[in-house]
Amino acid sequence: MRAAAVLAALLALAGAAPADKVWAAPPSRADAIKDPDTKAWWQIAETLSSDAMEGRDTGSPGYDRAADIVVQRFRAAGLRPAGDNGTWFQVFKVHESRVEAEGTSFLAIRPGIDTSTRLEFLQQIAVRATDQLPAGVDAPMTFRGYCGGADLADVRGKVVVCFNTKRAGLPSAGQRIQGAAAAGAAGLIQVDDPYFTVEPPRWPAAYARTVSIAGSGPPVAAALPVMTLSAEGFKALIAGSGQDAEAILKAGGAPEPLTAFDLKNRLVARFHLTTRDYTAKNVIGVLPGRDRR
Repeated sequence: MRAAAVLAALLALAGAAPADKVWAAPPSRADAIKDPDTKAWWQIAETLSSDAMEGRDTGSPGYDRAADIVVQRFRAAGLRPAGDNGTWFQVFKVHESRVEAEGTSFLAIRPGIDTSTRLEFLQQIAVRATDQLPAGVDAPMTFRGYCGGADLADVRGKVVVCFNTKRAGLPSAGQRIQGAAAAGAAGLIQVDDPYFTVEPPRWPAAYARTVSIAGSGPPVAAALPVMTLSAEGFKALIAGSGQDAEAILKAGGAPEPLTAFDLKNRLVARFHLTTRDYTAKNVIGVLPGRDRR
């Protein structure tokens, strides 16, 4: 049981209810598990992933409660504290960038027509938060398939819309971001692949924020507005373009070749960015060795 307790505790804080409060929890599925080590792992995982832990966000009370449970498990398994000054915790500074819902908006505007399509922030579209994020973007849009190098030859000043594939042999998210930035794009919209079942898209998004260890530096192409769009949002975005959104999504999910086209809509987005600095902590324990040599 010691191995199960240690493993579960280590997994739990890759990303817990207070003792003085009773939380309503769904029925446990642990009773159906016969293997004792698996059952112990599952019980700990259920506790740490429950709604009572409120997501275990870095620096939050829920995270601290989860950390205390991990300490209890480490101690019970015979580990010794290996954190700062003989404690269980390694404390470090973190920096958070967040795009707030209030003051953030996304409109697809068709020039010459007095109508616009609003994309709902965190429901259909999200944006990567960085300190270098501009106050907004106002630019024409162009769809460039998977956004390989050759697809980005003439996108300067435009918002590039790409199919957000995670399939082998096609450009990765990092390559798309670097390529769009190098080509002088005004922004990048990555459209979810609804047919990728290994890691299916999940909406709504809880927030648009980035948390990094203080002093670690900005992410690659941090000033480029990088947005993620749901499949339903994509259908709204290209409405009136004469293109079949469902057919494009199916072709991208296959994956099959995708044809580039310019959108008739223009993206007008405004971002409300906030930042803050605070501390977070790791739980560190060491299991003493038994070999005396």
